[in-house]
Amino acid sequence: MSIPRLAAYFCPGHSMRSIRFFDNQFLINRFGKTGPATVGIKLIGRYEKRFTSRNIDIDSFPMLIPVLIAECRLRGIFLRQIFGIPGVKEVLVTFFCYCSLEQTTSLWASSYLVLNRGIAPETAAGFASLFFVGITVGRALCGFLTLKFDDTQMARMGQGIIAIGIAAFLLPLGEAVTLAGLLLVGLGCAPIYPSIIHATPGRFGADRSQAIIGVQMASAYIGNCLMPPLFGVIANHTTIAIFPYYLLVILILMGYMHEALQKKTKAAQ
Repeated sequence: MSIPRLAAYFCPGHSMRSIRFFDNQFLINRFGKTGPATVGIKLIGRYEKRFTSRNIDIDSFPMLIPVLIAECRLRGIFLRQIFGIPGVKEVLVTFFCYCSLEQTTSLWASSYLVLNRGIAPETAAGFASLFFVGITVGRALCGFLTLKFDDTQMARMGQGIIAIGIAAFLLPLGEAVTLAGLLLVGLGCAPIYPSIIHATPGRFGADRSQAIIGVQMASAYIGNCLMPPLFGVIANHTTIAIFPYYLLVILILMGYMHEALQKKTKAAQ
């Protein structure tokens, strides 16, 4: 569990602005250290691309086990009781979709640029980094935007920006527009994860927020581990040109479940 998630987990009243700045620092730290180290191993050993992707996931996946064990019974709340809370299923699907979209984009964007847009592999690898630039810059900007917008508005804003970025993939307007689309998808991803986490105590109560955040982490890792390989299987049997459509389907489901979450939690309150 990262620093921003720990802040929301142990301090449900932590300010959104602080959590976003923590999140941005964590992203810079992890991307700056783990990424190059793993890629370096890949280059030295001449392993295939899937080695790097798999090992980055394996590096994080063990976190899922203690989270599930700890959250099955926290403050007298069993896992089956958590799923019975109004809005929990919706927030888990929303979280699953967000992490699926982010991880699929990070792992497959460069392949899409090479195989579908005809960009040189070396150039495509550099262009794909724009996605991470978008997330990093977006998280920093969100720290200021939260002074004016609440969590729901920030999540909706992010989804709208992602939609614009995906549209840039679909429109045949040249390489520059495609690159701008990658940057926009990254910017759109920036506010969603922290907003969902920060809104948990307000939606479900501070007494239950720790248990629910733990289950949200499980949902996140399931999305990270399941959906990028699923896209690879689908693309292998069809074409990688479906990449933006795959992201669009995930985004539509995420938006629908996020709005359903608002309705259910408001009705329960």
